[in-house]
Amino acid sequence: MYVPPTGPIVNPGLSLNMQATNFSDFMARFFPALVSLFFVIGSLIFIFIFLLGAIQWINSGSDKGALEAARGRITHAIIGLAILFSLFAIVNLIEIFFGADITYFNLDTLKI
Repeated sequence: MYVPPTGPIVNPGLSLNMQATNFSDFMARFFPALVSLFFVIGSLIFIFIFLLGAIQWINSGSDKGALEAARGRITHAIIGLAILFSLFAIVNLIEIFFGADITYFNLDTLKI
């Protein structure tokens, strides 16, 4: 005869210390993951725009207008990547110099 287990349902893919027990723990893990996700998405957008500009450059032939548009697209992609790396460096420098994880939000102090 089958006896259903008692107690909380646990995801076997996660260890017990990785599960959020309340909303504050969830948010403390959610924001750093969200920041990392934004960096990955930004990098993928850079690759896509850079390759699109490179293909546009190759297909421009002798058309000066198309060549300038392709050059501008590649330049904007590189500027975007520089901004993305600058933000990453600023976040890491703030964490190193001040010893504060700016992606960690403690919501326990906001409880009413």
